[in-house]
Amino acid sequence: MRGSLRLAAAAMLSMAGLAAAQEALVISEFMAANTSRTPLSAGELLDKDGESSDWIEIWNPSSVAVNLEGWFLTDNLNNLMKWEFPAAALAPGGFLVVFASGKNQRDPAAEFHTSFALAAGGESLALVAPDGTVAHAYVDYPPQFADVSYGMNSADAGLATAEVLVAQGAEATALVPTDGSLGSDWTLAGFNDAHWLHGTTGVGFDYPGNVGLDVAAMRGVNPTVYVRIPFRVEDEASVNRLTLHMKYEDGFVAYLNGFEVVRSNAPSQASLSWNAAATENRLDSDAVVFEDFDISAHANRLVPGDNVLAIQGLNIDLISSDLLILPELIAVHIHEVDLSTVLEGYLVQPTPGAPNEGALAQIGPTIRDVTENPPPPDPDEDLVITARVVQTLAPVVGVMLTWQVDLDVLARMETHDTVPMVDDGTGGDATAGDGVYTAIIPASAYEEGSLIRWRIDAVDSQGRTSRDPLFLRPDDSPEYYGTVAQDPTLSTSLPVLYWFSEQPARTRTRSGGRASVFFDGEFYDNVFVRERGAYTTNGSQKFVFNRGHKFRFSPEHPRVREFNLNSNGSDSSYLRQPLAFETMRKAGSPASLSFLMLSVCNGNVDRVGIFIEQVDEEFLERNSLDPAGALYKFVQRSSSAPVFNDISSGIEKKSRENEGRDDVAAIVAGLNASSEQRRRAFVFDRFNLPQMMCYLAARCLLQDTDDIRKNFYFYCDSDGTGEWSIFPWDKDWTFGVVGDGGVYTTHPFLGADSHPKAGGSQWSVYLSVMYHLPETQEMFLRRLRTVMDEQLQPPGTPADQLLFENRINEMVNQARGYLAGSASSLRNYFPPRRMQLYVDHSIHNNTNPPAGGVAGIPDPQPEDVSILFGDYDCHPVSGNQDEEYIELINPNAYAVDISGWKLTGGIEHEFAPGTVIISGGSLYVSPDVRAFRQRETYPTGGQGLFVQGNYRGHLSSRGETIDLQDRSERLVATLMYPGVD
Repeated sequence: MRGSLRLAAAAMLSMAGLAAAQEALVISEFMAANTSRTPLSAGELLDKDGESSDWIEIWNPSSVAVNLEGWFLTDNLNNLMKWEFPAAALAPGGFLVVFASGKNQRDPAAEFHTSFALAAGGESLALVAPDGTVAHAYVDYPPQFADVSYGMNSADAGLATAEVLVAQGAEATALVPTDGSLGSDWTLAGFNDAHWLHGTTGVGFDYPGNVGLDVAAMRGVNPTVYVRIPFRVEDEASVNRLTLHMKYEDGFVAYLNGFEVVRSNAPSQASLSWNAAATENRLDSDAVVFEDFDISAHANRLVPGDNVLAIQGLNIDLISSDLLILPELIAVHIHEVDLSTVLEGYLVQPTPGAPNEGALAQIGPTIRDVTENPPPPDPDEDLVITARVVQTLAPVVGVMLTWQVDLDVLARMETHDTVPMVDDGTGGDATAGDGVYTAIIPASAYEEGSLIRWRIDAVDSQGRTSRDPLFLRPDDSPEYYGTVAQDPTLSTSLPVLYWFSEQPARTRTRSGGRASVFFDGEFYDNVFVRERGAYTTNGSQKFVFNRGHKFRFSPEHPRVREFNLNSNGSDSSYLRQPLAFETMRKAGSPASLSFLMLSVCNGNVDRVGIFIEQVDEEFLERNSLDPAGALYKFVQRSSSAPVFNDISSGIEKKSRENEGRDDVAAIVAGLNASSEQRRRAFVFDRFNLPQMMCYLAARCLLQDTDDIRKNFYFYCDSDGTGEWSIFPWDKDWTFGVVGDGGVYTTHPFLGADSHPKAGGSQWSVYLSVMYHLPETQEMFLRRLRTVMDEQLQPPGTPADQLLFENRINEMVNQARGYLAGSASSLRNYFPPRRMQLYVDHSIHNNTNPPAGGVAGIPDPQPEDVSILFGDYDCHPVSGNQDEEYIELINPNAYAVDISGWKLTGGIEHEFAPGTVIISGGSLYVSPDVRAFRQRETYPTGGQGLFVQGNYRGHLSSRGETIDLQDRSERLVATLMYPGVD
């Protein structure tokens, strides 16, 4: 769009433009659908909280600094002063990124955050000058796409021009000094270097392809080499930014016309001599990648005409085997420009905080409000498609609908057409001349269950074109809108996943293929589908959706970027996987959502698949966990050593990939500590014990025989409590599918070194510690009893009240007619499992111990069980209130499960599922467990204390009352403490 405007009234705004102000600022770029995630790629951006907030880029195209005080941003043209900038200067040619997050932060020393967020569906965005005029606005901007920015095409406008002052392969001279007689004269532009070595950059040796001036003779003589690179500058006054790109090993000091501008891996100025060496060794792999150094502060050292870039190259020592000094010097010139010539549109490569780059993705007519996810048509019902199309730069002269039916290249691929759309009140168009164009896809083109796809193309009088969907990324964006015609012949209570692929066989390989997906009334195009699974695949697939188009599998849960559609694996009933994950969740452990799904591929029933939620950042967020924490997946080990014996194999890092594996190595060290005391201290400080008790209890109910060395995730709340949790995965070897379980398959301690799987080496250091430490064993057995009573139920429970059996019946009825196997083996698992846990492993079994001995599962805890308040600290001596705590004491001779109990009064806290206080033991409750474990005095970390947080509020030093209530709201205990003088 073009134009220059001031705001007289909101109705006057119809195009983006710039007020003719002396100190003019513009919104050069913005992103209204940011989905960035770590590790960040080029153009991606997160705010200081690690959140993918939308953002707005402000640019100062003038040659003078602008004070932002009194400027405003708004997304409402009826409220121009919605968010005000604080006092801050924006340098000439400078950029400022403001996050549009709704967080409303104006600290000049920190990030700026507006009080509003941007609407991806389209709205207005304006920058308002101190005099109340609109300096720049995007009025009614079009719908935005995930990770695609919108803004001004700086390349066309010449907003910023980059000039390469020193390029790779530039002429250069070099000298290996033999004494210090040259002083610093060699860095000056007028120095005579005629007798130096001559060649081209880079300077060095033993870097094939990067060296044009070989100085291998310096080896064994001097770790320093002097390098001079002459260059010319014609317009030094317009240089706004100056960047030195360096490939180097091992260090350097750079000078511009005799003035030092930057150094890296170099000694201090006082220690920098003619034979100085680098302070650190630099890896070869790092040396051949350009590192950027912003030397804009030294741009004033440039002079018109001849200049010199002088570099003292430094090797780590005299005998180093290689050296590299390869610079590039880039200047960015900023000129006053006529912003009325600037085009606006989508920028496929966002550049927050930097000049916009690349061509605009679309400058033809603006297309919006395209028919999307209409009700699936009856096979005899025409499908009416509409779109609002308006001019951008020139009048609209044509709008076309391209539609296609089905994708199977062996079937009806030829059924497609392109037809004109009209806005003349005919052919289904409701109102002539209203900017809404209409076309019809006839019912005769499709049948029951057919895939119907469409896109809109428009052209203006100057031949400029646009399309919707934009289809910016062939591997990560939709190409068409679509739906699926109703199929009354398909009758099922299962959720139905329709998917269509031109080459369905490719979607069942590791390389994968693309597909269109329709589920629960929503269409997703160009989805990536591939085979998944490790040891066995057997038809399991992974569906990965495009950014900004996540999959809605349930209205009750957030959308997901990917999911797994598993085969039944070793489970003939198809029910074990979803039932196992459900059991885990009911026990209090985070676990994937899972359910049966009928797969219909290219119009034919493909199979009953098992939807399984991916364990990823979205899973963590759904379970109220920090998605920035470390996440590891444990897979098949190449070594026969037990898991957590080492980190040599079988561990995949799924997040924080820019970090090493020191955190998981610390788990190995802690679990293998030389004494029980040290193992205890580690477990209580670093493990989320309530969550782990829920996991262990549920795995016992499941009788999981395939999660000992693999098929689980470990997650650390790295930036919070620092505690580790465990999540389940791959659950077909459960509920009686024993595999290679061996003699201890039915034992609650299966997987410990004392109770290994068949083969002897199939055990886990983690499980051994958890089952053998007296405290964690007692916690586990108590939590196991709770979960048994809540889900498994004791022998003799009336059949109509049996939760597992009734749930199986529900699942079988839902999938009736489509399950190939029988659920009888699954149903038959539960009666003997009840006997094993309630009788064989009961604490009262003193006569007939099972293989591996009696685990000692306790009786149910009394309903009126007592827990007492113990010590407290409302006034920590450190002055850090987060170090306060309250102690709860279990006076009983048995462990007590206080899951769901609450503290109320001056503070509020609900105890996590799996919270068990051992007999005679204590639990310390804290507002910040990390701060508690850093206390300088007892109680603190490293002492094997059970701690839970983080409660809301703080204890008052003036005294107050705290109540402890159980799950039935029975008052268990009260703490009344006096104030502190």
